[in-house]
Amino acid sequence: MSIRLFALVLCVSTHIVNSKVHNIKGCIVKDNVIVECDGTYTPITEEHEFILDQYMDRLAAYYRQLYPTDGSKAKFAYQLEYPEYPRLCKWCDIPNF
Repeated sequence: MSIRLFALVLCVSTHIVNSKVHNIKGCIVKDNVIVECDGTYTPITEEHEFILDQYMDRLAAYYRQLYPTDGSKAKFAYQLEYPEYPRLCKWCDIPNF
């Protein structure tokens, strides 16, 4: 059961990384553009790409600890710290979507 769930999470995460679409608190990162919460557009830089790659690596490590496939004992979610999404753009209190 946990292997199937891990595979599903991995597939969804891989799809998200490949499509480069993220929507966190009104900040949308799609392909090579950041759509700010106020509607302005910012081109994504190599630094942004690097930060997103690091975030996705931390997220994958979180899920590997939560649903291990190597036979080691799984940790509970409360024992792990969920990786925080990087601040790539302005953050608004109320998302515009």
